[in-house]
Amino acid sequence: MRKAYKYRVKISNAVSNTLDICRNFYKAALQERREAYKLCGKTITHLMQAQQLPAIKESRANER
Repeated sequence: MRKAYKYRVKISNAVSNTLDICRNFYKAALQERREAYKLCGKTITHLMQAQQLPAIKESRANER
């Protein structure tokens, strides 16, 4: 007989906030790629977006 165990994970507010920020960055990057291809037929690579990330993080830190 096989048994299955279910575990419930409680996430702290700090972890939840971090996950929300990561999710928002991912969605924004994906949207940027889609729009660039749709409007210009131009592909934006992960490397191009990764190079922009430090400036984005700094501007978001200044908004707080």
